[in-house]
Parts: sequence; structure tokens; C-alpha cells
Amino acid sequence: MAWAQLRQQVAEIRNTANSVAAERQYLESKVRLLHPASLDPDMLDERARLMLNFGHPDEIIILDPPDADPSTPERSKP
Repeated sequence: MAWAQLRQQVAEIRNTANSVAAERQYLESKVRLLHPASLDPDMLDERARLMLNFGHPDEIIILDPPDADPSTPERSKP
């Protein structure tokens, strides 16, 4: 019985570790784009305008539903 519980815990922890590793890889790729040596001007512009709520006068703004997470607009939503 205890052995089965330990195996279940190991499986759950492995799943959590895989999920955390994927999130870390995603965040590392975003940070790499903001590094001064490889700064992507479009990425910087996008993030600044998102965080400051700015848009260009000739842009059409499409608002997300209130439950959408504005900090990760490029991630697909389930």
C-alpha cells in the first residue's frame, strides 16, 4: 500500500517538474529576447505598449474578455 502511494507521489511530482520546466523554458526564451545584445525592438515596443496601455492612432484595438490574462497575450488560450 505504501509503495503504491509513493509511486503515485513520484508520478505527480514528475508531472509538476515537467510543467515547471516547460514554463521556465518559455520564460527564458522571453528574457533572452530582452537581453541588450539581442534586443528585439518589436518585442520591446509590444511589451511597452501593452504594459502602458498605449496604441498608435492608426491601430484598431481588440479587447480581450475580462477573464483573459493580459500579461501573456501571445500564449494560446484553452
